[in-house]
Amino acid sequence: MVMQEEALVATLRAARGAVIGELMVDHYVYGAVQRISPEAPVPVLHVAGERHVLGGAANVAANIAALGGSARLVGVVGDDAAAEQLRRMVAAIGRVEADFAISPTHETIVKTRYLGDRQQIVRVDREGRGPHAAATIAALVDAVDRAVADCDVVVLSDYGKGALGDAVLAAAFAGAQRGCKPVIVDPKRQRFAEY
Repeated sequence: MVMQEEALVATLRAARGAVIGELMVDHYVYGAVQRISPEAPVPVLHVAGERHVLGGAANVAANIAALGGSARLVGVVGDDAAAEQLRRMVAAIGRVEADFAISPTHETIVKTRYLGDRQQIVRVDREGRGPHAAATIAALVDAVDRAVADCDVVVLSDYGKGALGDAVLAAAFAGAQRGCKPVIVDPKRQRFAEY
């Protein structure tokens, strides 16, 4: 069994995946809680440190690279500091090529988790609401077309935040069908018919 797993991992080194979906920065703030606030019945967190890691579809691309494969990462970011941080973190991995559509109406998704003594106290999400602009969707579809044409497998990481709308899904599935490429979906939609 171990030899089969090793052979499977070895084949991943030659694989190139198109990872399409929601791009996120996962931000962790951690420390110790020793008292409750006198202002409200909430814990007071004494911050000891924080870290930022790739989340959503960016995490999937990082995992592919960690297994020895390469990825082309496609999604939407805002025109903001979090997008630049996301680009730097992706570039630091190597083996992942970023192709991001920039949204003038949405900020880059950042999920901040506050942890006291390894217990999550609260999560704060920063993200745009509502549909993306038509120009953003058009840029995203173009990026999807390029990525799917240049890959062995397509991974759709759908968190239901709008990056994988109907036009983007149609482009991904059409490109995969033309190239006879498998599609892996991590769905968050209520209905799966669109997949």
